[in-house]
Amino acid sequence: MKKFASVILSIVMVFCCVSFCSCSCQKTPTQDNYADVNKPVIGIAWVQDRNEAFYQNWEYIIQKAGGIAINLKQVKCYDIEYDVHDFVANSELGEEGMLSSDAAHRLVHSNFSRSNIEEVMRGIDGVFVPGGEDISPTLIKDFKVEENTCTGFSATRDVSDGILEQYCIEKDIPMFCVCRGMQMLSVVCGGRMIQDIPDYCAENSIYFDGMHRDTNKDGPKEFVRHDVIVQDKDSTFYQQIVKADVFKNIPSWHHQCVHDVEGTDLREVAIDSGGTFKVIEAVEMKNKSFILGTQFHPEVVLNRVYKQGLEDSCDTDTCLRFFTTLVNIAEQKSMTNPINRSS
Repeated sequence: MKKFASVILSIVMVFCCVSFCSCSCQKTPTQDNYADVNKPVIGIAWVQDRNEAFYQNWEYIIQKAGGIAINLKQVKCYDIEYDVHDFVANSELGEEGMLSSDAAHRLVHSNFSRSNIEEVMRGIDGVFVPGGEDISPTLIKDFKVEENTCTGFSATRDVSDGILEQYCIEKDIPMFCVCRGMQMLSVVCGGRMIQDIPDYCAENSIYFDGMHRDTNKDGPKEFVRHDVIVQDKDSTFYQQIVKADVFKNIPSWHHQCVHDVEGTDLREVAIDSGGTFKVIEAVEMKNKSFILGTQFHPEVVLNRVYKQGLEDSCDTDTCLRFFTTLVNIAEQKSMTNPINRSS
């Protein structure tokens, strides 16, 4: 009887070992093996002050849209000096931590071979660029040095985002950029910026109604709600995502915005609903599969509804379509031109 029990125990142990090894060998999407997965892989742009809760929210939304989310590594320019923590060195910084004029010049005139962008983008089918800090004024066309009292600068992220977005444009990799991401899209394309909306309004004798940002600095961050109006009905923004003349109750929180995209390959596709002056709310890249930027935050609505279990006055299905469109077009591109899958 003891011998029989010993045999049974041995069989059970072998079965458990095989099962464990089988489970352990299953590939999960990581930096080393995500090129092998079947679903489209969407890279989330690197953020310097990583907030795990934000990343988890973005990952969940991309997964709900049908993709696999990967947190991209930092993109580094070999013509810029970094410190031991891989942040842009102090010697490359100007006032208040912005990128110095000399460093900005070197970045703009660098090329992809002088960076690690090919490594970072290996296996990536599409990119999501979230919001964040102000962009270094030295990168902005017709810039002025500003007194930044709002979100601060991240020169390291400016380098990373700038190269990443330029690479996606040149390689026609589907990309969705939100808030700061849209502003950087305008900057790399040569558009002009309003560096501070209240200052701009004061300089031009325009009443600032606070439409785009909660001015209460003492309380918690609250997104301001307003509508956006479609300007271009031939756009992907209108035809595949919003599907209406007006997109209502979008969440907004910014003090900078795109002034104009004249002379660039971007086109205005939506503006705000009639504040004290026109704010460009969405831009698309001409002659590309899907390069879209929005000044507002559809991901905030999705986080409230899907993760927090709250109701929202902005249409959830429309907000999700920003991400399903990114995922679907990324999948189509990866099937017809698998540029990064094979690298």
